[in-house]
Amino acid sequence: MPQLPETCARQLPGNLDQAIFRIGAFAFASLSTLALVGDYVGPGQLVVYPAVWAITLLAYAGGGVSWLLARRRAPIELILPLALLGVVLITMETIVTGGTHSHLLVLYVVPVIFTAALLELRLTAFVILVAIGAAALPLLLSGWDGFYGRALMMLAGVMALSAYVETRLLGTAVREKAAADHQALFDDLTGLPNRARFYQRVRELISTAPDERMAVMLLDIDHFKDINDTLGHHRGDLVLKEVSGRLKQAVRASDMVARMGGDEFGIILPNLPRGAGRPITEQVLESLTTPVMLDGLGIDLQASMGVALFPEHGQDVDSLVQKADVAMYQAKASPGSDYKLYTPERDPNSTQRLELTGELRRALVDGDLVLHYQPQIDLKTRLVGGVESLVRWRHPRHGLLSPDKFLPLAQHSGLMQPLTREVLKMALRQCRTWHDADIPLKVAVNVAAPDLLDLQFPEAVDALLSERGVAASALELEITEGTILADPVRARTVLTRLHAMGVRLAVDDFGTGYSSLAYLRELPVDAIKIDRSFVHDMANKADDEVIVRAIIDLARNLSLDVIAEGVEDEPTWNRLADLGCDLAQGYYLSPPLSEKELLLWLSHWSELTGATADGGGRTRLSLVG
Repeated sequence: MPQLPETCARQLPGNLDQAIFRIGAFAFASLSTLALVGDYVGPGQLVVYPAVWAITLLAYAGGGVSWLLARRRAPIELILPLALLGVVLITMETIVTGGTHSHLLVLYVVPVIFTAALLELRLTAFVILVAIGAAALPLLLSGWDGFYGRALMMLAGVMALSAYVETRLLGTAVREKAAADHQALFDDLTGLPNRARFYQRVRELISTAPDERMAVMLLDIDHFKDINDTLGHHRGDLVLKEVSGRLKQAVRASDMVARMGGDEFGIILPNLPRGAGRPITEQVLESLTTPVMLDGLGIDLQASMGVALFPEHGQDVDSLVQKADVAMYQAKASPGSDYKLYTPERDPNSTQRLELTGELRRALVDGDLVLHYQPQIDLKTRLVGGVESLVRWRHPRHGLLSPDKFLPLAQHSGLMQPLTREVLKMALRQCRTWHDADIPLKVAVNVAAPDLLDLQFPEAVDALLSERGVAASALELEITEGTILADPVRARTVLTRLHAMGVRLAVDDFGTGYSSLAYLRELPVDAIKIDRSFVHDMANKADDEVIVRAIIDLARNLSLDVIAEGVEDEPTWNRLADLGCDLAQGYYLSPPLSEKELLLWLSHWSELTGATADGGGRTRLSLVG
């Protein structure tokens, strides 16, 4: 007997499988009803034809089973045993009546049509042969004549034609549905699964293997729009096809690569052991390092990828994709190709961050922010030139939080301006207190982009200086390179007005951004601060020292002061002094200190060295240790 096709149960379009089961139910009912009403009801029925009643009841039972299977959306393969049951019942009915009612033979067409619904021609041919043999059996038992022979031949023709037509119609419908299903779940350009199939696969893995770790990754081709704009969309499509092929080769056979849309791809890593994700992730990015060749032109690609893990970062596909998307945009902030694993601390939409943002907003009102101060020492005279004000948050549950824990919250929630104003108020208030105590320290405060690009910011600073009674020369504002270059014209306007007031201006983290020397020459700044990444190990790395030396020489040519951050040891201090750096700060000199700790530090070193304030407002101190 031919084998049932494995995929037929899920290939019928729409609700056709239910309809076929219902047709089977009506066929069984028609068999029994026709037997009762048309031929066999009459006197002595129970005595003469008890078998007919039994067959009739079986037919009704078959109809009830068919209807139940339709309601439960049973696999269509169950049509075969029902069809064979129909053949058996029709044959028994005909034999019991002695073959005198040949009109029952037409009912053999129904099981043939049912079998044709399975879309298996060999199986349908088998059922046709069984039905023809069953139809011929009672005729042979009761005697053959020309009428029955012609009826049998006509029945065979009807069954064969019905099977052929039904198979062609259903086959066409199934192929169209299969094509529609493929189009709905796969990308036309690359042939990869699409976003819908990607989501479907993640749901399947979560439901079937809830205890297994899985990685959901999103990858975006950086600056892909430039490729389309420069080379055209046709060549852009060729690049996407090449990328899809490389990604498929870079992952395991059990993994899935999908095109999510545009230049974004998704990757699913199921059954992921701990520690196995990093090599695969790096291999994926490595696969894109070789330039894509188009008509002799090599196109370099860069990609950013975000990774979220199940179950650590989410329990459903929506949360996992959202977390991977957040991590991907964090990776975009890094130069070149990079990937990031999702971390709740850097997610601007996480519940924890939203709660912390609300608490930060209240902290600004309730006065829960405090300042710590890190001294800046003159490398030639060893005088304290001033202090940098560094904000801390005294959180009721988490304790004293450093800026990296809450400044990103302020940046994403529009709180940077009120935070900067609060820091300025506290710094100037403390500066006034020091000056009243004959401690003429200058204070430096970091300023973010929202304030630097605010044309009303100089007036706000002037009002705070007047309110606290502090000279403008005692305040230094630190600004980053990226902030200046975000809008050079507007930044220059604000900086010029601040400089005209007498406020000192310093470029912070110099060397890490994208400085334009022309802008640096034209902007009214007084100092540059060398970033700690170049300073902290310059005594051991010749390349870092070369960079520091170049920055100091540049500052000298532009008549700017130089402040070195991150001085962690005596050799670095000595080398900076030899290179002609002006001021230094770092843990070798002092960590950031609270107001009381700073006073003790100043008093301690004053007692040790007998330091006094010089004419320039600097306090003379000795080095720590």
